[in-house]
Amino acid sequence: MKRIFLIMTIGLVCCNLQLCIAQTWQQVFDVKTPNCSTVQDTYILTSADVSLTSGELSAYKAYLSAFNAQLIESPSYKYNCHGYAWHVYEGGNKVFIGLNLFYNKDAADIYCDDNSYVACAESEATKVFYHRDGDHSAVKLDNTWYQSKIKTIYSHK
Repeated sequence: MKRIFLIMTIGLVCCNLQLCIAQTWQQVFDVKTPNCSTVQDTYILTSADVSLTSGELSAYKAYLSAFNAQLIESPSYKYNCHGYAWHVYEGGNKVFIGLNLFYNKDAADIYCDDNSYVACAESEATKVFYHRDGDHSAVKLDNTWYQSKIKTIYSHK
């Protein structure tokens, strides 16, 4: 069984919170793939980030432990799973990749389209990008653990 190791999670309850908090974003054009292609549909958060009480954070930690997952940092709107796996993990600033729903392809596709990364067997992968399971990106830590940021909690088996 593969496990998701969570860097930052906005859990099931917090998804409802997202609908109530207006976010303001500014598009940026300085996010590049390793082969220097510009990653379109990339944004930085310009409004206030989400804040949770210590009790809410404790509840998330308890919930995640039931799934063998771990909360490392407080939830944030500053970046999503694609921003984390493809940019933040590599040392980049916190960005949200794929905010605009009008693009025909997922913004993270550029990393493969320009051959910065190529499709391979999961056993050889360094990053994973799931289209069939709800459009999710993660960094592979080893044959069992993946590190990511997700909005809802699930694991791939």
